[in-house]
Amino acid sequence: MQAKMRNANTRSGFALIVVLSGLTVLTALFAVTSAIMMARLERSHSTAVLVGTNRLNHEALRLVLQGEVPDASAALLQLELGGATYQITLQDTGGLIDLNTAAPELIDMVADHLGLPEEALDRLRDWRRTPHRLIRTSDFLRVTDASPALNSKLEEIATVYSGRRGIAPDVAPQAVLELISDHGSSREAALEEIDGEFVSAPSGVNFRVVVQDSKTRAEWIAGTVHLPRTSDNRRVLWLR
Repeated sequence: MQAKMRNANTRSGFALIVVLSGLTVLTALFAVTSAIMMARLERSHSTAVLVGTNRLNHEALRLVLQGEVPDASAALLQLELGGATYQITLQDTGGLIDLNTAAPELIDMVADHLGLPEEALDRLRDWRRTPHRLIRTSDFLRVTDASPALNSKLEEIATVYSGRRGIAPDVAPQAVLELISDHGSSREAALEEIDGEFVSAPSGVNFRVVVQDSKTRAEWIAGTVHLPRTSDNRRVLWLR
């Protein structure tokens, strides 16, 4: 009798172990499946956001190419898309530091602004002695072996489309004035202080297209366009 009871207890214990093991496996499978589903949902959401942003950038540039060429340093356009309203600002690239053609002193200021070491500057100087040119601002980071995370900070002050040795103070964004002046917080004082050697004319034809969500005030660069005074040869130079 005792032997039968021991056998029954053994079978019961074994069955419990099997059940618990099964539950553990199911729990693990559920966790893995949930993680996979969440990853897929996140990728789908990211893809949807990216597609939506790309469409918005395309529409913004299309509107700019079809509009009037701005006479002022900045022009404001409005875009309605998907029930939302966006403000589009055209910024003359002449107010930015051209990473291909700017004076070496300005390039040094850019490198210092980004916190790049001397070795990075040496790599850039070697690059500038070649016949090659940077195609986009992010190439500056690649050549200097800097972190791609610095690109948004670089885009605030730099371009590759002005073709100028200096900057046009009247169309320069505040970030550029603060970089090359000790009184950047005061636009008037900064304009008076900037060395004449660093002053160039506006581009007049190449404009950065900046989009701002009217509701959230989020702002980003959609691309750069070439806008000659005639309708001929208008084109996108760069699209994000």
